Amino acid sequence: MEQYWRRWEPRCEVPLANEYFINSIVDNPDGMYLFLSGVDEDSHITIQFPGRVLSYRTSDSLASLRSRMAFVDREGKPISVNELFYVVENSEYAKAVEWDSQGIYQCDRMVHFVLESPNGIFEVITELEPQICDGWVFETEEQIWGPFADGQMTSKKPD
Repeated sequence: MEQYWRRWEPRCEVPLANEYFINSIVDNPDGMYLFLSGVDEDSHITIQFPGRVLSYRTSDSLASLRSRMAFVDREGKPISVNELFYVVENSEYAKAVEWDSQGIYQCDRMVHFVLESPNGIFEVITELEPQICDGWVFETEEQIWGPFADGQMTSKKPD
């Protein structure tokens, strides 16, 4: 059975734009965070993948041309890449993670999420649905992640 792509609509209260640029990716023990900005500079969101991220990869938009042409739906028909989020079912990437883990991680428990961005494709294999929040600051008990005075994505201890 071939892999196929379907649009994924996140459950969130944040109004989402049609396009976001990937500004920063942070991977730490609290999870993975994607800091995105919209086409209009005032639109920022953070996507958190809580828990364990099993694998992720990112490709520049020109380095992923063949992958983008392979986006097909359940019937095998090509789909246009004009949505923000996708889930890949029967994912070859998830199968590779299962194989590489020697079966410790099972394909049927993994979800292959894809973020389609003007500056590339971000793919993640995880077991939990990501959370989306408005803005670029994401707090945990130990850290606050976000852009600080120097404009860089960094973390600091809460006051």
